This record gives sequence, C-alpha cells and structure tokens, in this order.
Amino acid sequence: MLKTCKLCYSQQLTEVDDLSKAQNIELIDLHGCTKLQRFPATGQLRHLRVVNLSGCTEIRSIPEVSPNIVELHLQGTGTRELPISLVSPSQEDNLNLDKLTSLAQVIKSAS
Repeated sequence: MLKTCKLCYSQQLTEVDDLSKAQNIELIDLHGCTKLQRFPATGQLRHLRVVNLSGCTEIRSIPEVSPNIVELHLQGTGTRELPISLVSPSQEDNLNLDKLTSLAQVIKSAS
C-alpha cells in the first residue's frame, strides 16, 4: 500500500499520470523536478495531506486537489492558476502564497 511518493530532483520527470489508484497516498514530494509540466487532479485521494511541488518551474496550473490537503508547497513554480476551492476562505489558512508574488497579484486583482 503506497503512502508516500518522493521523487525529488528527478530531472527527467515531465509528467505524473493518473493517481486515482493510489487511494492511500498521504504525501507526494516532487520538489526540484524542474522539467515536470503536468500534475494530475488529486481530488479523489481522501488520504492525501501533503503535496510538494516547490522548484517545479514548468508547472503553470494546479488541478483540483484533495479536500483534505494540509500542506501545498508551490514556491518556485510558475503557477498562475489555482482551483477555486484552494482560494476559498475555508482553505485560505492552509496555503502560504507569500512566495508566489505573481500568483498573489493575480488573486488580489480578481477579488
């Protein structure tokens, strides 16, 4: 039973396929995968608590994530789009957008 996926600094990783079969996964750490361009939706993964995409400079948007997410690390990504569920007031306490200056500007201008 897969609970943790750590593929940090996998320089040849360009996409992560469907994770729907990994129903017990709790942590996905892809920190520093600089060629990673796509990350799948994880909304159906009820046990997922932590996703680290820090340093994944090619990631431009984040699909729906698990409603139980506790930590979502996006520092150093090219992220400009987030699912509306992540920017709703109920999820605001779980996100640190301080280091995502371009994203923070987009969200503030849309408010």
